[in-house]
Amino acid sequence: MPGQQKACASQIQFLLQLHNQLGITTHIFVNTYSTPYDDLLKEWYSERLVGFIAHDDVLGWEELQHDSVMRTQTVYDHYDFVFFMRIDIMIKPFMFERFRATEEERQSIKEKILKIKSQ
Repeated sequence: MPGQQKACASQIQFLLQLHNQLGITTHIFVNTYSTPYDDLLKEWYSERLVGFIAHDDVLGWEELQHDSVMRTQTVYDHYDFVFFMRIDIMIKPFMFERFRATEEERQSIKEKILKIKSQ
């Protein structure tokens, strides 16, 4: 199982990068397919985990997305922004690179976030 644990660790690292560089605090809601490792996934994500759903039956990509949106509607008022994504191991390095911002870009993003929060 070290591969899955590494994937979880890299996702958490990405979220920490958002926090450290841009001051964005994030939480995780996992909506996935059940495996023998469900309890380990909960443990690995525990610090940021706000919900965990593990399906026994295959839903398909679109239905899984729809299910995520429907299950998280009640928390929207607690967040400034909700972003649904699937970070696969194959595309994760590109996500890190895309969100690596210069100090000027980070300041601009922080100002935009503060402006949105004050509205």
